[in-house]
Amino acid sequence: MPTLFAKVPGAVVTPHNTADMNKDAGFTNAPGKESIGSLALSEDGSTLYAVNLLTRTLVSFNATGATASEPKAVVPIPDPGCAAPTDWRPFGLETHNNTLYVGGVCNAESTQKRTDLNAVVYAYDGRQFTTVLTQPLTGERGYVYHGRPGKAQNNHWNPWNTNLSTWDELRLDNVSINPQPELASLAFTRDGSMILGFRDRFMDVISSGGIDPRPGNTTPETGMSGGDINMACAKPTGGYLWEGTGNCPNHADLATGGGQNSGVVEYFPGDYVPVKGAPSQTPGAHQEAAQGAVAYIPQQQWVISTEMDPAGNYSTDGTGYYNVETGKGPGNNPPANGYQFVASGQNGFGKGGGLGDIAYAAANAPVQIGNVVWFDVPLPGATINLLDASGKQVATTKTDAAGEYYFGGVGAAYELTPGAKYTVQFDVCTANTSEVPDQPPATETGHMTPT
Repeated sequence: MPTLFAKVPGAVVTPHNTADMNKDAGFTNAPGKESIGSLALSEDGSTLYAVNLLTRTLVSFNATGATASEPKAVVPIPDPGCAAPTDWRPFGLETHNNTLYVGGVCNAESTQKRTDLNAVVYAYDGRQFTTVLTQPLTGERGYVYHGRPGKAQNNHWNPWNTNLSTWDELRLDNVSINPQPELASLAFTRDGSMILGFRDRFMDVISSGGIDPRPGNTTPETGMSGGDINMACAKPTGGYLWEGTGNCPNHADLATGGGQNSGVVEYFPGDYVPVKGAPSQTPGAHQEAAQGAVAYIPQQQWVISTEMDPAGNYSTDGTGYYNVETGKGPGNNPPANGYQFVASGQNGFGKGGGLGDIAYAAANAPVQIGNVVWFDVPLPGATINLLDASGKQVATTKTDAAGEYYFGGVGAAYELTPGAKYTVQFDVCTANTSEVPDQPPATETGHMTPT
């Protein structure tokens, strides 16, 4: 049974209407502004971090005990220069290489101008916040709902807005759509690239099947979430490139992106819901189906996201699996690339924002041997054998296109035994040396770096 570990003080001021939770009209403006955002654990397991959405602060706790009664520290997360200080809304957290990363958005609520929407990521070293990424959120996206594909509200991020006087303008064919970005989660790939998960804040305002919050109105709202998953590729010289710029690919095309317009740029175009039984080039029923929580599994190099209709069944929820190299995901092969665990008819989840965060962790840290075989450049195709303490070969593999090889780890055919002795045997005679300067024969010994 779960037990209380810690409380983030001063995170809420608006009460819920517990007598009418389906309507809960007084809480309409609170989502994204109150309560707790993302959580992250330091890589040494000693500190738990949380974002206080109300005070825009980073709260840290001692994570080594059974409970943490008081925060170790409460640090303001600085405004990066939004149109107004109240427009700064931090949310996402992740740790990577002993650095904490904090993500948020300039939500343009004060100006209601799409041009003021920005995503910002800080690196925090325990002393100061350093901006590592600033990205405008003004570009065209896939549409959330096929009923009105040409309306900008449907295929762009929009300023945060819960002004009920505009409520009827936010409907498209009796469907409530107004995607508003929250940078809810971050993940990092093996090469240090940054994956950003954006949640649609509007789905926390009305949900899917919730009651219209206006006084005297009991109409159920058919809300549809329009989150996103984006990539910022790590540059060898430091810093990041947004998808579709420099060497950070744009993988979107008619065959992979659910028929999105040619102006849409996406590293992960597979985040769409296809029309059942239609060819892959048919415009998708929903072209933005990611729901904001992301995780990365290094062994398989999968990106996982919370997802609307991940297995192709409508009004469902679950997780989608993306190829980190190609960006293909659940839309490209729903049964294989999606896992559904919220069935149709479980109202409040469906097409809304009913799922929260997602994380990847092994019960015990997996034992793994591997790294890179290279001779000035990576050597693909080299044969690597693994021998046990008696000299018996227990596993074999070949280096991939990046010269990498691994034994053990999550999902491996052969599991390594902690504390056991192993020998790694390299046979570079099978390697492809065509890219090596001066093309030395494969029989020459290359540089091998096992870890």
